[in-house]
Amino acid sequence: MSPPAAVLVLMGVDGCGRTTLAAALQRALAPHPANGTADGAAVQLLCSPALQRAQRAALRARLPGLHFIYLEIDVRSAARRLQGRPAREASARSIAGQFAQLEPPDGEADVLRLCALQPVAALLRQILDWPPVAALAPRIDGQAAAAGDGR
Repeated sequence: MSPPAAVLVLMGVDGCGRTTLAAALQRALAPHPANGTADGAAVQLLCSPALQRAQRAALRARLPGLHFIYLEIDVRSAARRLQGRPAREASARSIAGQFAQLEPPDGEADVLRLCALQPVAALLRQILDWPPVAALAPRIDGQAAAAGDGR
């Protein structure tokens, strides 16, 4: 398998929807003979809080072709989304700490900034239409939009 042409990092604080969006994006970018990515090497997908500039700079230095997708969310919405998770994963203190550490990727290259409160299908469409992704992952007649669950 050849190295990926691009690496996408879904980033943001807990509760922003990284895992949910990653699953939908993985389905949309799944290797398929018709889209020319049968070896699965076109795009590598990572999930990371990547809250600080230094963390993102270290990732960029190690991974050529890296692009960040920043899922922006406010404290209240993130806390509300985390209420249903087990206490060990979702304490108010951990959310406050993440927002305290957060250094938004303002002015950084290769970052797609999205409002995390949009439905998954809308986020997915924006990612797939983003030039670094659109150039690498041609879609199959609406299959990508169907990969979102409509939330």
